[in-house]
Amino acid sequence: HRPCAGAARSIVGRLNGGASLQETINAAETDVAFLPYRDWAGYPAIHRRNVHHRYLELEARSFRN
Repeated sequence: HRPCAGAARSIVGRLNGGASLQETINAAETDVAFLPYRDWAGYPAIHRRNVHHRYLELEARSFRN
């Protein structure tokens, strides 16, 4: 069970769609996929870290291809 799967899909979708890293980080304020997690203690920092790591993964994959 992955409770944040919807948020993870949103991150990937935004990045694959050409959104910048900062735009994707800022999406936590407006994207419905993130609403259930906004009240979690420390979530803003966790979200930034998750987006950044996913961005680096996608970037590394693009260099390998």
